[in-house]
Amino acid sequence: MTRSTFKTLFYINRSKEKKNGKCPIMGRITIDGEQVLREHLDQYKDDVER
Repeated sequence: MTRSTFKTLFYINRSKEKKNGKCPIMGRITIDGEQVLREHLDQYKDDVER
């Protein structure tokens, strides 16, 4: 029997911040080490002072 791996990754892409202060949330799905999906999901408003 072979084993499969399934990984998900979500992150806020702060380098692509819009004029309204929102940043896109990015997602990636990997199965058996091969990237099968990479999507821009939504936008996030960062209210925290940096």
